[in-house]
Amino acid sequence: MRGDVGRADLLQLVLKGQRADLATAGLFGLEPEEGDSSSRKFQSGPLDAEEKKSGLEDEKGNASEPELDSDYPRYAFPLVTQTTMRKHNHRPEDQIEPLEDADLSVPWGRFEQPLPPLCPWPRLSLWLRQALGHRAPGRRLDMRRLMRQVGRGEVLHDLPKLERDVWHPLVVLLWDRSAEMVSFQRDLKDLTVHLRRISGLGSVKVEELRGNEDVIAVSHRIPEGIPVLAVSAMGAFTGSAKTRAAWSRLGEHLQKRGNSLTRLSPAPRERWEADLCRLWPSTVWDRRPRPPRRGGLSSLPPCEDRGHVVEDLLVLLSPAPRIEPPLLRKARLCLGDRADAGTEWEAWHHADCWGSLDSFGIRAGEPYAKRLQELSSLKDGQREMACTVAREIAVHLMNCGLAIRLEAALRMIAAGLMDWDEFDEALQHAIPGMLKRMRRDALRPNGEAGKRGGLADWFPGFVDRLSPEMRDHPELKDFVARGAALSAYFREEDYTVPEGMSDDLYAAETHAAGGREPEPVDYELILRGGELLLRHLSRERVQGAVPLAFFRAAKPSLFLRPGDRAEFRAERLQIPDRPGSNIPLIRLDRPCALRLESDFQTLSLSLLERPPWAERLVMDRHGVRAEFTIGGVRFVMRWIPPGRWCGEEEGPLENAQVTEGFWLGETQVTQAQWRAVIKASTPRPQAADHDPSHFQGPDELPVESVDWETSRNFCKAVGEVLLEESDRSGGFEFRLPSEVEWEHACRAGTGTDFYTGENLDTDSDTFSEALDSIAWYAGNAGIDLEVENPDKASDLLKMDWYRQKQLGIHAVKQKLPNPWGLYDMLGNVWEWTGTLDNASGTTKENAGRVVRGGSWSFPAGNCRAAIRGGHHPGLRFRYLGLRLAAGQPPEAVRVERKKAGRAEAEGRRPARTRRRRKGGR
Repeated sequence: MRGDVGRADLLQLVLKGQRADLATAGLFGLEPEEGDSSSRKFQSGPLDAEEKKSGLEDEKGNASEPELDSDYPRYAFPLVTQTTMRKHNHRPEDQIEPLEDADLSVPWGRFEQPLPPLCPWPRLSLWLRQALGHRAPGRRLDMRRLMRQVGRGEVLHDLPKLERDVWHPLVVLLWDRSAEMVSFQRDLKDLTVHLRRISGLGSVKVEELRGNEDVIAVSHRIPEGIPVLAVSAMGAFTGSAKTRAAWSRLGEHLQKRGNSLTRLSPAPRERWEADLCRLWPSTVWDRRPRPPRRGGLSSLPPCEDRGHVVEDLLVLLSPAPRIEPPLLRKARLCLGDRADAGTEWEAWHHADCWGSLDSFGIRAGEPYAKRLQELSSLKDGQREMACTVAREIAVHLMNCGLAIRLEAALRMIAAGLMDWDEFDEALQHAIPGMLKRMRRDALRPNGEAGKRGGLADWFPGFVDRLSPEMRDHPELKDFVARGAALSAYFREEDYTVPEGMSDDLYAAETHAAGGREPEPVDYELILRGGELLLRHLSRERVQGAVPLAFFRAAKPSLFLRPGDRAEFRAERLQIPDRPGSNIPLIRLDRPCALRLESDFQTLSLSLLERPPWAERLVMDRHGVRAEFTIGGVRFVMRWIPPGRWCGEEEGPLENAQVTEGFWLGETQVTQAQWRAVIKASTPRPQAADHDPSHFQGPDELPVESVDWETSRNFCKAVGEVLLEESDRSGGFEFRLPSEVEWEHACRAGTGTDFYTGENLDTDSDTFSEALDSIAWYAGNAGIDLEVENPDKASDLLKMDWYRQKQLGIHAVKQKLPNPWGLYDMLGNVWEWTGTLDNASGTTKENAGRVVRGGSWSFPAGNCRAAIRGGHHPGLRFRYLGLRLAAGQPPEAVRVERKKAGRAEAEGRRPARTRRRRKGGR
């Protein structure tokens, strides 16, 4: 007697990874059908060759999880069959893209601004050759010495040569990386590169010293009798007695060992120590004074007070929120001979400045406001100098984040160095983009995106650094007040409104933040091991998971309602704000209908039974597919879940919604499938339709050279043949997909040019590496040709950009499928759709029909998900084919239309009507 179990229980064992062989199936009263080729219905062993070929391998060729079969009409898969999108009234500001982390952060890997050298390299190279080399005979004759020897009657054994300075075979460079030299590290790096270039890479040994301990320990690593160059201030800036003592001890030790010592110091001469100068003959590493011809400087000038020069430098740099060595050097050089390298060091380490290892800036407060006020009151020549430095600041910050650039521009406007008319266009878009980002972060104060961006933490300090006049500026007061309110709302803290800020705007934004609707987030509904999961949309696949549909939600909660189980109550679920996380919804212990509701969308999961025309229903890593055979030829249809997508501005489609799921052919109709259906059809069609294809070769080549009416009749014939071979009635209607259905299936949840998630390269519309792996197009259609009669590239549009001399179509399923398991949705052959091209023709009968997908003879720009063309329904050409569709009534497709463009003339190839969006694509 059969127990209270069924085939669904057996399927759950397979979902959980349990082995379910024939013996296990017998416990449930199930037996395999005799003569069935798939006798391993309840096994989870290795896949056979046919299963591997059907798309169950990953991109590396490894077999994925086993298929789950259902050859019985009783079993039903829980699939998304219907969807409804709720309407939302967005404000105009919602159309503005929020700034992302990359826009706000400092791009550390960016191109660095060139750093002007402290001393011109030709001048410094001459001194380095003299200090680190020795005198040796050259190639030129010493004529004076030669004449004297001849006049004295001496016997000439060798001709006297002029001596010249040559590099020592090995020199040691002591690189001071202590805190005292932090502002000159870029100069030290450039010096090392320059020295190795002119003296030889292997002749320079670099020793890095990070403290006094390293200074003492390095003496044992320096060979005897070779030149030593120390690049260090040796405590001249900090006045450290310990640092001076360490360098003195090192100098005494090296002199005893016969090493020649030289020092290159960025510190002014008046800061040097006399005893160190005797041990280490020194040269000022700056433009003035010039390096001596031999040795180092011996006399020390009187000490000068240059505090006013440092103050002038900080006034010029006050508009810059972030000051790096190139900007500091350029501003210092604008002051002329009054400033030197010591002025740079004093500015970097000023009490009113903050400093780091690679940059510094002026702290907010009264000293900063005073310097900015002083900058605005400069006159004549000083004013011109300030404008020059302001231009350098703008160029220097061009590669920094938008937040830093915006603050610098506002400071320049406050100082009168820039007008609002000169405001950068990118910065004009940054202001509303910042507000949009802060509004998004304020809705999820605990989210990772808001914490990682740091915009809310930066904004209060930015407002405090603005003057009261800037906070109340007509062009800025709305941004300042609303941004401060959003920052306080995000940080959940009280905020004291500073002087000049609008109290009304601050209060209005604070009130609106509490009732604002969050931005929607896209998720993917997947089934793994009998458990229904919701995960943040990602290109990464979950191992062992079956994709069901895409889902959109804004508020961090949703409802899960049973569709036909009255004893279950609706459950409210929380959605965490963690990208890539899996959110468990419910475990499907037994098949049931469900409904998933959010504030943006409703999904209905129904029990989808095997269609009457299908012989086999299979669930794999791409979803569910149905299979049937006609004349021994296999047909595969993929289940396409409903959903919504936004099309590009290339045709009459603007926003489209497929409200019900449908079936679509896994591949384009092949020549073998065409012949099988035509042979089994009654009455027999015309002889010309039996084998219409121009290209001859393998049976898996897609059928082409078929017109629209013949393609539609073929779809009807498939249903009629299946109906004749079956003892059932109804449910055998096959058709061409509509244009909306085709693009929805092609994109598979993506919004890019290709369903790989990549866009067409903006440099070239002819070839694309992203398209090579998924489509046959003019860039690769000549590779591995199997057709017997390929076309010559010279005959195709008379163009010379084809890479191969011969081109043609290829067998289906040779490229990677899209996420829903559909092959060759782009390229190979254009596919007829059932949609009229209303922009062409005067009547419905002679109006063109839309074709989609591109073909083997078209460039990459004409093989995108958004490309469309129109053809006369009677046209036959060797790039026109078709794909089967079934299920869902036509009224399940809802389209929002806009004014269509001008269609092509009748019988012409589909023209590319790509219109690029601003900023990409």
